[in-house]
Amino acid sequence: MKEKNDAGSIENSWWDDAATNQEATSELKRFFGDEVVFNNPKPVGLIVRILKLATDKNSIIVDFMAGSGTTGHAVLELNKEDSGDRKFILCTNNELNGFEKELKEQGLSEKEIQEHGICRRVTYPRIEKTIKGYKTPKGEKIDGLGGNLKYFKTAFVKNSISRDDLKMRITRECTEMLCLREGIFDEVKAKPNYRIFEQNGRIMGVYYSMERDSLAQLKKELDKMEGEKILYCFTFDPLGLDKNDFADWQGVSLEPIPQKILDIYEQIYEY
Repeated sequence: MKEKNDAGSIENSWWDDAATNQEATSELKRFFGDEVVFNNPKPVGLIVRILKLATDKNSIIVDFMAGSGTTGHAVLELNKEDSGDRKFILCTNNELNGFEKELKEQGLSEKEIQEHGICRRVTYPRIEKTIKGYKTPKGEKIDGLGGNLKYFKTAFVKNSISRDDLKMRITRECTEMLCLREGIFDEVKAKPNYRIFEQNGRIMGVYYSMERDSLAQLKKELDKMEGEKILYCFTFDPLGLDKNDFADWQGVSLEPIPQKILDIYEQIYEY
């Protein structure tokens, strides 16, 4: 059985020449030394090979069991190789991968032990080093592959007596989802009723209040900035804001908070 790759050539589906888990362990040692930080990691070369078959230069790759971060590393390697603009989303819990006993024997507190979970101990630092560059335990300098990295933690939004208050709190929590949607992450202004983010000449504002009190200040802030601008607003509720409040706003694309994001958050909040 064979598959075509992006270049149009035939790829054999029997990969007896692929890298092994042992080689992947050696790759991790370049980041973390001889300490065993993750069992049975996948080799970067194998994932790069899969990505060549399954993605194009602008794909978004999602790994819901990120483990040691091999998928993110592979995306960065392939982008460097073919000047691609692939993006990755890595998801993992912060489980301790079997190190609980060892860490307890070292006398660490529960809080300190949680700092040694997979994400904080392995996944995030590996991707950060891959992007920025690092020195191996033997002193070899490894150049960074470039790129940027944003780290998010998930949490539940507790129920509220007031539905409007609940929706407001959910909206505040979903700001990071809007950042992901637009690819704009660098926060440049944070106020109680709004936040402003900027990335590569693009600007995103998120307005949280149904009242008009802070609109003038937000408009003043956006007017001072140059670039493509988009504003996400909590609601156009008839009792609160409406489109007339934005009639004299120039150069700003106005959007409501996506209802699908609100729906998802409402399904997962804790009662």
